[in-house]
Amino acid sequence: MYLIVGLGNPGEEYKETRHNVGYAVIDEIRKLGNSEINEAVPLFLNKPLKSEIGTMAVGKAKITVVKPVTYMNNSGLAVKKIISQFRNFAIPNLIIIHDDITLDLGTVKISKGAGAGNHNGVQSIIDHLKTQDFVRVRCGIGRGNGTLTDVVLSKFTQDEHRIVGQMISRATETCIEIVRHGVEKAMNRYN
Repeated sequence: MYLIVGLGNPGEEYKETRHNVGYAVIDEIRKLGNSEINEAVPLFLNKPLKSEIGTMAVGKAKITVVKPVTYMNNSGLAVKKIISQFRNFAIPNLIIIHDDITLDLGTVKISKGAGAGNHNGVQSIIDHLKTQDFVRVRCGIGRGNGTLTDVVLSKFTQDEHRIVGQMISRATETCIEIVRHGVEKAMNRYN
């Protein structure tokens, strides 16, 4: 069983911001779920788990896709609550998708067991789980201009939309590759 979590902030004011790339990738993954009837896997708000959650399968692997609604800086609270619902969940089967200002716009990189790298959402997950032994799919949003907060909460420009769309598709493929063939093979192919 895999848990794929896209980080972001809930609410219309944050839709399509750089910080919500994780949410966008989850939406793309969901579209793969019921492709034979051309309908995305639905997400349901689970208030006790502080997340929107859906389930699907890739081959024989069961996947739970998640958008925490705790806001970025408290993502770990939702992730910990969800993991507590699964008996003997293996932390290496946790995939976190998030924005990364240290990567050029459009770059996708897989990391495993790495520190937070100044990402408050990832740091919250590390703090709540007391481990960093999970997989991260990092989506480059570039450094941009202004303060860190200004950059991550800004929307992509018209000129950037094509690159961002390609990045979201690549991050989606990366997550599916991890589920199908393992993180090492995915790193060899996509990093």
